[in-house]
Amino acid sequence: MQKMKRPSFALCCLFAFSLVSCGGGPGEEPSKDSSSCQHQFALKSETPSTCESSGSQIYECSLCGYDKTVALDPLGHAFGDWAQEKQASCTESEVLERHCTRAGCSKKEEKAGQEALGHLWGEWAREGDSMKRHCQREGCNAEQEKAAPFIKIISSGEEVSPFLPAVEEYLNAETPDVKDYVRNDGGIQGYLVRFIDTYSEVKEVRIDYSKREDFSTYQSVFAESAKKSCALYNLEKASTYYVRACVQEEGREVYSAIETLQTASYGPRVMKIDGIHNVRDIGGYETPSGRTLQGLLFRGGALSPSTDPAFTKIQLSEEGKEYMSGTLGIKTDFDLRTQAENRAPDTPLDSGLTSSPVPGAKLEYYGVGGYESGLANKEGYRRVFSALSDPSRYPIYLHCTGGADRTGTVSYLLNGLLGVSEEDLIHDYEFTSFSIYGERNSKGGEYHFPQLVSEIASYPGSTLSEKTESYLLSCGVGEEEIYNIKAIFHGQKTKLSLSCPSHFDTIAESTLTLQVKGGFENVTSLTLNGIGTPFEVKGDSLLVRKEDFPASLQDGEVQGAVVIDGVSYSFSFQLSGSSSLIAFDFSSGDIVLNDSKSKISGNVIGYQGKTALFRIKESATHGGTYLFIGSYGVYLRGDGFRLAQRSGDSFSESAPRVYVEGANLPQSKVNGGVLLGVAANALNEKTIRLEIYADKVKLGYHDFARVEDEIPSEEARFELAISGDVAQASLSSPQSAD
Repeated sequence: MQKMKRPSFALCCLFAFSLVSCGGGPGEEPSKDSSSCQHQFALKSETPSTCESSGSQIYECSLCGYDKTVALDPLGHAFGDWAQEKQASCTESEVLERHCTRAGCSKKEEKAGQEALGHLWGEWAREGDSMKRHCQREGCNAEQEKAAPFIKIISSGEEVSPFLPAVEEYLNAETPDVKDYVRNDGGIQGYLVRFIDTYSEVKEVRIDYSKREDFSTYQSVFAESAKKSCALYNLEKASTYYVRACVQEEGREVYSAIETLQTASYGPRVMKIDGIHNVRDIGGYETPSGRTLQGLLFRGGALSPSTDPAFTKIQLSEEGKEYMSGTLGIKTDFDLRTQAENRAPDTPLDSGLTSSPVPGAKLEYYGVGGYESGLANKEGYRRVFSALSDPSRYPIYLHCTGGADRTGTVSYLLNGLLGVSEEDLIHDYEFTSFSIYGERNSKGGEYHFPQLVSEIASYPGSTLSEKTESYLLSCGVGEEEIYNIKAIFHGQKTKLSLSCPSHFDTIAESTLTLQVKGGFENVTSLTLNGIGTPFEVKGDSLLVRKEDFPASLQDGEVQGAVVIDGVSYSFSFQLSGSSSLIAFDFSSGDIVLNDSKSKISGNVIGYQGKTALFRIKESATHGGTYLFIGSYGVYLRGDGFRLAQRSGDSFSESAPRVYVEGANLPQSKVNGGVLLGVAANALNEKTIRLEIYADKVKLGYHDFARVEDEIPSEEARFELAISGDVAQASLSSPQSAD
């Protein structure tokens, strides 16, 4: 319906006029004919307008009753101020609204306010194999996810070799001549480990490796992330290693999955140790009794500069010392040279090392040669293999200067004894050709390897192992010692070795010491000539005090027995005491000789074979010392004993100079303290034999023609005098120390 406008002022006047002129006056009946009525309208009713709806007014003619409707326009909304209806969020804009203020109107309007805020993301964090980050705005649960960076070891699943390609070719050739492969870089490249690393910020990757899958113990190396690989050295051959990679991510360690690495079973286990060369493990080879143990004995070159001018820069570094001591646990520095060889060029002969460059290792010298000429020194090789039978010495570092010839000879004998194949023995010997020490060729040449092989082959036996054992037995190496060497390298229990001194002097000594090699748990009893005797266990020694000896023991052979871990071991020694006498009266303590007192007369010893015993406790001397029993004596100077003569109360060296054969005693040992013994024995009416002992070992003797003015036996005292250039000597009772 068309809306009507409000009547104008003119229209209202006209309307009022019509009221007057409708045809009747006030109070008169309106005309029935409205068309002719001069209407007089009055407001009859009104419908008010609202904000959105039109209103109306109805007017009625008072004359004729005619109704007339006038439309009213809508009022329109009277909105208040805009107000926030909903805050802006990460994904939605702010909503504003306003309401109409007219009574009864509920109309409202909305519009967008501030735009959506966007997410306030936190830091990316690893959750499993993914990286996630979460919106930090209160009430927002939005998250984002992406693939996490990762580190992975690439495993080929195949046996891995540490050798350089040329050396690999040599080891796998049927009949190689090592001269065609000689090099000086060690021959190895290490065991190559490859990895994938997708961490953009990581510069370094740590590679852990262990023989234990739980990594309860492991070693590590570091590699540049960009290189995607690294080399592992010194792994045991024919072994399974577990390998993992590790990176630092936001202060925590992230590990790769664990992969396995199978090391090659052929060739020697070559070691890379900083500062030294030509090092390899002597174990790890197949034998009829199984693969020999690794990590027990390492062969190699010198640990420090030697007299060979070509190798003056050899020096185990601090890193090498830490590795040999801490990782390998070397206990014994087993030097096949003499002490005089273990020194730098142009240094004094006596400047050879007295302690090992390997921290905590005991340095032992053996002074043996190599090849067939070295084998002739059977006593030297007896000492070497007797020592190798002692499990307490392991792990051992065995060496000479280059670790090639003397070391190669001992290695050949040891692995030959264990049953290592001829091919492996040759590879082990020739591998020196890949070091700075030069070619060693089993086919011959400058070095005598063929002669060594031929010499061992001449001994009885059907196998190299049996022939080697025959040679060692001929050297005096005991069957028990050979058994223990085999047991050590095959991981079997060794037999105990019990050693006892051959002689015990109750005058010079206070304690009998039995050495037990091989380790034990319990010692239950000890007897001497069948009589139970008290003892003390101290480390690997059994100590028996002479006060605890059975009273029935007499000079002569004593048979003993000791039960260790349920097994009885026998021993024997010669007991003496009635044949020894203390040289001087030490009841007032030690005796000091110096410039003011250079001679002393002791107890009567006589010519019946009694031994005068005393101990030089310390001596600061560069001169000589006279030792006399009655009319007969010797002069100790330098490293030996010379004949001396008596004139009244004076002593002098005999002329011409004559040495007591075999009686050698280094002056350094005298200066440091030694137990000395001198005995005079009248062999017949014409001869007196003078015998000399040091630390209970007979050094030598000389037969003197008896002199006409001989001091009678019953008056023959022991006398000692120091020469004029001796500063001081301190003498003590032989019982003051063992």
